[in-house]
Amino acid sequence: MLPNQSLVRPRTVFYILNRITANLAPNSPQDPDCIIIDVLDIQLINIYNAIHPNIPNSIPTLQRDILPSTLKNRSILLGDFNTHHPWWDPLQNQSSNASILIDITEKHSLSLLNTPGEGTFYRPNMITPSVLDLTFATQGIVNKIEDWQTLPDLGSDHFGVLFTVTSNQSIHPTVQRFNTKNIKWDKFTKGLQNAFINFPYSRESLYTTQDLEQLGELFTNTIVEIANQTIPKSKVSTNSKPWWNEDLKALRKEMQRINRLAKASGYTLFQKELKDTRNQYFNLVKSTKTKHWNKFLEKEDTQSIFKAMSYTKGKYSQLVPSLYNSETKELESTFQDKCNIFRRALFPPPPQSEGPNLDHLSTDSSYLNSSRVKWDWPSLTQEEVKRACTSKIKGKTPGPDLITQDIIFQAYLAVPYIFYTVYSILINQGHHPKIWKQATGFILKKPKKPNDSLPKAYRVISLLNCLGKVSERILAQRLSFLAETTSLLHNSQIGSRLYKSAIDAALVLQNEVEVNKANKLKTSALFLDIKGAFDHVAKNRLLQVLVQLELPICLILWVKSFVEDRIISLSFNNETEAFQPLNTGIPQGSPISPILFLIYIRDLFKSQNIKPLSYMDDISLIAASKSFKTNIKILEREVTKLVDLGTEYCISFDIDKTELIHFSTSKKDSIPITLPDRTVLAPKRLIRWLGIYFDSSLKFKEHRSIRTSEGKQMLGRLNRLTTVTRGLSPFAIRQLYLACVTSVTDYGSELW
Repeated sequence: MLPNQSLVRPRTVFYILNRITANLAPNSPQDPDCIIIDVLDIQLINIYNAIHPNIPNSIPTLQRDILPSTLKNRSILLGDFNTHHPWWDPLQNQSSNASILIDITEKHSLSLLNTPGEGTFYRPNMITPSVLDLTFATQGIVNKIEDWQTLPDLGSDHFGVLFTVTSNQSIHPTVQRFNTKNIKWDKFTKGLQNAFINFPYSRESLYTTQDLEQLGELFTNTIVEIANQTIPKSKVSTNSKPWWNEDLKALRKEMQRINRLAKASGYTLFQKELKDTRNQYFNLVKSTKTKHWNKFLEKEDTQSIFKAMSYTKGKYSQLVPSLYNSETKELESTFQDKCNIFRRALFPPPPQSEGPNLDHLSTDSSYLNSSRVKWDWPSLTQEEVKRACTSKIKGKTPGPDLITQDIIFQAYLAVPYIFYTVYSILINQGHHPKIWKQATGFILKKPKKPNDSLPKAYRVISLLNCLGKVSERILAQRLSFLAETTSLLHNSQIGSRLYKSAIDAALVLQNEVEVNKANKLKTSALFLDIKGAFDHVAKNRLLQVLVQLELPICLILWVKSFVEDRIISLSFNNETEAFQPLNTGIPQGSPISPILFLIYIRDLFKSQNIKPLSYMDDISLIAASKSFKTNIKILEREVTKLVDLGTEYCISFDIDKTELIHFSTSKKDSIPITLPDRTVLAPKRLIRWLGIYFDSSLKFKEHRSIRTSEGKQMLGRLNRLTTVTRGLSPFAIRQLYLACVTSVTDYGSELW
């Protein structure tokens, strides 16, 4: 965790164990040499007292008047103070600015934790170590601190300082996931088979909503229980060093022994032996790390290759600081207050609309099957369940129940008929159990967001229970098939469809421009973005669309159950809240959400007077005529119709993301457009759409330049993994080059 500023190089930092909750304190100054954090119920203040070389007319840190006027009752002040005083260093002359630090300690009644005279800084040219690194504590916590000591063998001229603090709060335990690597599944298979011997449900029977809920709970809890009994959990070690060996252990003990002898003599004896042993130890550490890394790079399995590539990318993970509360106009620092801010900002309530009356829908089997014929919607087959349970999924992170796709795969092999029975009942009778509507929402910071205190600088990654994703995947595949073989979606909707990609959408746009140019027509395009996308789907409106399309009743009932009564627990700063109700549209991270969203917006594309093009929530309106002035009139008319339709269908557009381009080689063609909200939007010469940079002349010069630059960056990372004598094998280098370099540089190359 770094100081609350980014203008100059910081000289103070905190490294915090993942399991400990910590936040940048609201009173942390905007100074590179001081950082204040709140850890559990303790406030830590880290100071580097010196003139900063990058700040004009800089003065020592303690003279900048940046410390809080009052300290919390449980505060610890520590750092490199670069100050001598007989209180802690009786062998050195008192520094001229020591009185400033003494005044601070007296003002806040701070107690010194250092052992007077015990050095914290030493170089070979010094006769004895000096005391520069100090630790002070307020009266409310000084009695909770014990075992203060120095660690001289860290490889720095500054010794480490170690002490123990007893806190009133507990550290949140790390959630241990199932470790499915290299295990034998015999016990899991037998346990599951025995648990489901007397399964009380059958596919031929009809059940009430309560019965279906109990079915979902029984099925899920049984798998979780058997997994807990037979599958080991991953062991997390905070001090894991795969390169450590017995030689290093023995040499470290010898170095510590000589250091104790030198310290006992007041550092008048054993100086040469200590220096030689220390150099030998750290040289051995360096060579051992190098050997371990080279041995790791010699592996040729795919997992190790891409893991090595990930190490070349700089990772910077900072905890969520205090967040700005737009209601109180203050910064909130507690975990629950931050959760409330995130919920308001990242999960705004979706639009409200009148929904269809579904009370008349019967659960009678003949009624459930009444609309199957129109849409070719047969009953669930065993092959569909097998494909959904045994397919390899890219994402391996489990949801709240910790059941992964690997466990589902083995569970299906153990009891395939039980899986077929459970999913047949739930899908054919249109129900999604509440136990599958739980999610864990991990808060991640968006890149290139300067203000970390704003909730909009973060995004949510929702992890859903994988057992629920099986039924979602089955229905998504069915709807995707209908999208390609029927009129379920508009022809202009390209995103999230089989055998169609963003490149296809870009090629359609390019083709329109070139065909119009061949016909001596001028082309203009207006790009719009649907606001909120999945989160802003009005549930009742979605159900209304499904009813109007006369989709199978069991599907409509399933979607209604799927979008209702969802709960989520937010997780960040190594802490997870309890489950809370979530009022949003359709959930992020679900396999069926993209196709449901496309069905939701399908009625936007009714106009016959313009060429629409859609890729998920990115929409473009393409107009062609003899002049750009006429194009603007067409676009203004059509965008007004589109916005009106959006209002009718509970769909809104993000005006700030709307862009206009005239495809022309002349710089004089700059006629603006007036949007329905009276915003005047000037055309741009370069627009980024679907990751491709379209210039007005369709030369793609800028796009090629940007992709080449990104490819060079990837190539530079790849070069770090190999040399002439060591590193990755040619096979691994080629695999990484095709996957990481070629894919970056060639993206969009089909357009030119």
